[in-house]
Amino acid sequence: MNPPLRTKKPFLNSKPNGKAGTKQQKSKNSEENEGNELLLRPPQNGLLVPHLIPVAQETMKAWQSLMEGATKILKTFPVKVCR
Repeated sequence: MNPPLRTKKPFLNSKPNGKAGTKQQKSKNSEENEGNELLLRPPQNGLLVPHLIPVAQETMKAWQSLMEGATKILKTFPVKVCR
């Protein structure tokens, strides 16, 4: 008898009885993670990365020129739409 060409791979995260876990396990995991979490607060001025402001301004200018160019093209060449 030849072995099958394809075999089903086992699940990587197998849980007993197909359940996600008991309430005790979930509460235990949440208690363990409470000390590891680091709460970050946004800066007072609202700027997370000040050196990216010029990049954002250049991006907005490029987007505006793109929209103007697309508008000119659409006015020059008629576009037909099927409904």
